[in-house]
Amino acid sequence: MTNNKNLFITIGITIFLLIFISFLLYVIYCYSYYDSYQKNNYLKEFNHNNYNFVYEKMVNNDKLSKEEFERVRDLMYDKNTLKNIYNLYYIKSDLFEDLNDFFNNYYYGEKKIDEDDIEFYIEGKSNLFNRSKLYYKKINLINRGGFKSALGVLDNVIFEVEDNSKLIIDKNELECSDGLCSVQYMYMGLHEVYYESNGFSYYGLLNLMDNSKNIDITNIDSLVKVEEKEKEPEEEIIPDAKLNRGVYKVNKCFLTKTNCAYSKYSYLALNEDGTCELYEYISFNQARYRYNGTYDISGNFLTLSFDGYLTTLSDYDTSEKYEEFINEDIEMVFKIEDSKNIINADYSFKFSK
Repeated sequence: MTNNKNLFITIGITIFLLIFISFLLYVIYCYSYYDSYQKNNYLKEFNHNNYNFVYEKMVNNDKLSKEEFERVRDLMYDKNTLKNIYNLYYIKSDLFEDLNDFFNNYYYGEKKIDEDDIEFYIEGKSNLFNRSKLYYKKINLINRGGFKSALGVLDNVIFEVEDNSKLIIDKNELECSDGLCSVQYMYMGLHEVYYESNGFSYYGLLNLMDNSKNIDITNIDSLVKVEEKEKEPEEEIIPDAKLNRGVYKVNKCFLTKTNCAYSKYSYLALNEDGTCELYEYISFNQARYRYNGTYDISGNFLTLSFDGYLTTLSDYDTSEKYEEFINEDIEMVFKIEDSKNIINADYSFKFSK
């Protein structure tokens, strides 16, 4: 009888300790781990070019359309867009030595950011019953030429213009009065400017930051006189490149060391039926990311499309694993170097088998 009583006491104590430890881990997760994990996830989404996620999580995104965000994104991260602008407006000017010099000024797609570059807006506090909500307030950027920019939403931007002039920003003509044109909300980053004054037309690229509130249009450094727009050059049709189907392993990583996927375990699988799987194992923080989707080859480029990914994080102390499926549309583009090698700004992959 005594033995049974001791057994019940032992079982009770064991159950109590398990419940207490589980509760303690949950408290640590809520108050210490959750927000840090969210910030790291927001950083990863931006560095993986998931601009749909960035737009949805931007403060005041309801004040502006997704098309306005995508216009800024294309100007800053699409070399083809910038190349067309250079050929149309700047190739004959003396503002830039060549196309590469133009990219150094305006292309932001070659450098990744760190968590310190993001200013977060946190709504609420994480506790035992609720989770805080994070938003991008401002994302500070710098390109390889050393030029700074940012992504975020500005309010009450004022443009100063000459009398009897016309100002068009991103193909939207502004209403001006007494030499001032106002815009209630605008994205930071790059914008196209068309300006007509005194019988002449001008074009320029405008870089808006958080301190850009009053702008004299005539002082924009990139402003050039436009006579008559030339016809945009027709895009050359390139036949689809040949690429082996099968498993590709990480060959090189261009991210910071802590964000690089471990090459021994990480891989990209291209299947014959047009489906693909990308698996990233980040050894620094015991994180795993698994993407399942489809791929397409167009010209010399491979495009991976996913409707989300499964993230798995491991706790160093308890070995507990936390899984969450992030439901977001994601697109990754790689340049096909040859039938066995692909590369983008984050990784190069080499055919394995």
